[in-house]
Amino acid sequence: MFGFGDPLRLLSDHDAGVRTARSFVTGLQTESSPTERLGHQYGLHVQLSPLAAAALFGLPLHELTDVLVDLPSLLGGDGV
Repeated sequence: MFGFGDPLRLLSDHDAGVRTARSFVTGLQTESSPTERLGHQYGLHVQLSPLAAAALFGLPLHELTDVLVDLPSLLGGDGV
């Protein structure tokens, strides 16, 4: 998810409890992850094949199963 508006509140994030994020990456999910808007939401949702995700992020997609990672930290920059 490339977020261009206000961040989302992530209500059910297994690895970190409740937190907020604007741009993030997830792998396959074994259950739903509810979110709550904190203002206006503008963004772009991109779905990648496992091979494309591995090429872009430099790690196998199974390492992101049930995990949400901030896009800037995954790409190593200040982010989107």
